[in-house]
Amino acid sequence: MSIADSYDAIPYQSTPFPETHPGHLACLARLYGVEAAPPTRCKVLELGCASGGNLIPMAARMPESTFMGIELSPEQAEEGAARVAKLGLRNCEIRSADILDLQDEGFRYDYIITHGVYSWSPPEVRERIMQLSSQLLSAQGVAYISFNALPGWRMRGMLRDILMHQVRDIDSPAARLEAAQSYLAFLEAGIGELEAAHIDYLKEEITRIRHSHPSYLYHEYLETFNEPMLLQDFIAAAERHGLDYLCDIDQALQFPGYLGEQAEQVMSMIEDPLERLQQTDFLLNRNF
Repeated sequence: MSIADSYDAIPYQSTPFPETHPGHLACLARLYGVEAAPPTRCKVLELGCASGGNLIPMAARMPESTFMGIELSPEQAEEGAARVAKLGLRNCEIRSADILDLQDEGFRYDYIITHGVYSWSPPEVRERIMQLSSQLLSAQGVAYISFNALPGWRMRGMLRDILMHQVRDIDSPAARLEAAQSYLAFLEAGIGELEAAHIDYLKEEITRIRHSHPSYLYHEYLETFNEPMLLQDFIAAAERHGLDYLCDIDQALQFPGYLGEQAEQVMSMIEDPLERLQQTDFLLNRNF
């Protein structure tokens, strides 16, 4: 089954991601000397916009800015486009298209958002995301790209391995999801009284999944692709396409003092700011 088919069968919960808002991105960019476009008058592209849950609210609040959403799943794109039409938003468009098929049509965007797509795509799509981010950004443009991070995601990867084994002979997305949900109940009962660090993690993760939308369980743990990576490898992939790393979306992590006085003293011995960020990932065991 193709990725598009799986997202048609189990649509991803489409909600706003405040950290991707042009106002937030512009603020971070200007802190680091990039004269990013004013968020009230800018051009925004979102790759993998689902049904527009993130894009449409921004378009509604910023009528003098323009928003373009690209979504692989035809059904989700149609739902988003229908919502745009119903709201009468002339500054927003959602198209059904494959990232691999997108071409440079001469448009330049001040902000490009790619949330929940990069790690969850095959290698050629990840490469194309970087290419498009480089080609389509304006001179002072900012790209936001999220990804699952190593080494922290190895803990979640443990549960993904378990669940992928359980659904290995099931093709239907709905049936795979149902089997995974049932197995989580079995797994939780089986580890109930066991004591070990990985058991504690599994318990916490099962609880978190239970409080999340079912689409999260499917697309995070049961999709064909989920490739976490080190921050430094991500930065290297971006630099190969002429992109410069700006900062972490969580500004606090740029400052070693966030980790406490003792950690700050140790981190201050590292001169390279990117290496400090990588070491921060290690200390915090970040997974996203």
